[in-house]
Amino acid sequence: MSPPLSSPLSPGLHAHPGSVAAARVGLTPLVWFGLVALLTAACLLPAVLNGTPPVFTDTQGYLDNMAQFRPSHMRAFGYGAWLRATGGMASLWLPAFAQALLSAWLALRFVALEAAGWPPRWRTGLAVAAVALLLAGPLPWLASWLMPDLFVGLITLALLILGLHWPRLGWPERGALMLFLAGAASIHLTHPPLLFGLALACGALALLARPVRAAARRLALVALLAAALGAGGLVAANAITYKTATISLGSPVFLFARLLEDGDVPAVLAPYCAAGAPWVSCRFLDRLHVGADAFLWDANSPIREMGWFEHFWPEAMELNPLILRQLWPQWLAGVAQRTLAQMVTFSLGDGFDAAGPHMLAEDMPRFGLGWVVPLMTGSRQYTNGLLPYVPVALADALGAAGLLAVLAFGAWGLVRRRPALWWPAALFLLLWLGNAAVIAMAAPVHDRYGTRLVWVAPLLALSLMMRGRRVAPARLGPAQLGPATAAPAAAPPPAATTASPPAAAGAGTGWN
Repeated sequence: MSPPLSSPLSPGLHAHPGSVAAARVGLTPLVWFGLVALLTAACLLPAVLNGTPPVFTDTQGYLDNMAQFRPSHMRAFGYGAWLRATGGMASLWLPAFAQALLSAWLALRFVALEAAGWPPRWRTGLAVAAVALLLAGPLPWLASWLMPDLFVGLITLALLILGLHWPRLGWPERGALMLFLAGAASIHLTHPPLLFGLALACGALALLARPVRAAARRLALVALLAAALGAGGLVAANAITYKTATISLGSPVFLFARLLEDGDVPAVLAPYCAAGAPWVSCRFLDRLHVGADAFLWDANSPIREMGWFEHFWPEAMELNPLILRQLWPQWLAGVAQRTLAQMVTFSLGDGFDAAGPHMLAEDMPRFGLGWVVPLMTGSRQYTNGLLPYVPVALADALGAAGLLAVLAFGAWGLVRRRPALWWPAALFLLLWLGNAAVIAMAAPVHDRYGTRLVWVAPLLALSLMMRGRRVAPARLGPAQLGPATAAPAAAPPPAATTASPPAAAGAGTGWN
């Protein structure tokens, strides 16, 4: 049998790799499965309240991808494939249930692994507290929402599990988590660059931070593999469908719209147009002094006359490098400004207004999904009746408190040289920064882009608080460090003549 594991990243946790005890160590099966069932059901409450899973205007494109089972010019194909694979063609409730169950499973898996280092008498209570934090925040609303926003947080949970508890996971679970990450990378266009950026950051940490070298190197490889597989799947889908090997045909259009807002694009194009350039943009230079959202979505935008995404993307792909050669300082300055703004921008409720169901009620019949129309028109969301039930103030306060706590615990861990504290915090904060930066490159700042990740912060803060109570590895004695890290054993003392007192409950777990 393998020796118990004790790591500077998870001090005081002792479980055998791949064993049944390691699978749910810290929580009994009854408690664990009961909390999974409770959290799954609670994550469907917003959909029950609405009468159907909530939607957003972007849901239209994802349902189109699902129905046609082919990539579109505007959306990543992965989420449409997810909707179809989870039964969306039969009922919108089935993908919502799958998202709720997946969320509960990953969140409680993280809690169960962390609970191994908590005092036994506290474990059930703290696990219930973790579920309460999740239910009071954005998670139920994101899990029941037919949008890919949920998956950024789920990617974060999977990476935390792999980054903190790899030695205590069996290969089947490691493989399942890595397969999930690869699939999740294809669900939104921001996911592959987010994972690729994390891989670079973890690679740098592996070179610079010796205490987390092995874990950082391993996670860099996992993130890089997931990004490559997710991006490769998107490229393959577009190559098969449109004979063009690209992650997204719509990305050049989004970047073009971003450049319109960051600089004077008409002034850059005017000399070429005067010289006879054949671009359709030349006919609309006087209407290109607009913001990104206005160009993409306003009814009077010239993009429809320019060919919409389907026909304008080749020209946008040609123009973007030319524009960037002159406007790259303005674009980079805008990216930096938007990144900082996005990092402090989040609020639950963005996207839960009536615009989504109104668009779906109008457009679904032409996609062959006429049965969706009465679901939309009969929902609370259709009349803006869902928004009053969204716990905006509570969810936002929890998110802000969680972010500040993660920052504080991470800083404390750095000062005290405790990687068990700063490494989890660093993983989350790198993803928080990466999420904001990837959004800033081609999109405006929106509340929902921050909300899609901030719900993880309170859960992680609870975990870090409990990790902070553990004895730092430098202060652990040989018996607490475990056989793998203990100092060489001295010669055994003479046999005692009196019986030793029984060990106290919880002894040897690395607690003060």
